[in-house]
Amino acid sequence: MSDSFDKTLRGKHFDEVFTEVTHTETLGLKNPEQLRLFHLNVNNNAFSSDKLEQFLRRNIGLYVFSRAQIEEYNI
Repeated sequence: MSDSFDKTLRGKHFDEVFTEVTHTETLGLKNPEQLRLFHLNVNNNAFSSDKLEQFLRRNIGLYVFSRAQIEEYNI
């Protein structure tokens, strides 16, 4: 199968909502692994939910509906 799938997320807004946590921990599995942790961005000692809500509204349908259903809707 040489066809590649589009990314599930729309746009590059993930980095505006979440910040990656840097760490040196591993899962200790035999196979290669990648443990990535993220937290919501913080403004004035509180989580910033405005961009999170906007991010979810833009992307929730991509998780709820299959690619075939989305393509049918676009047509």
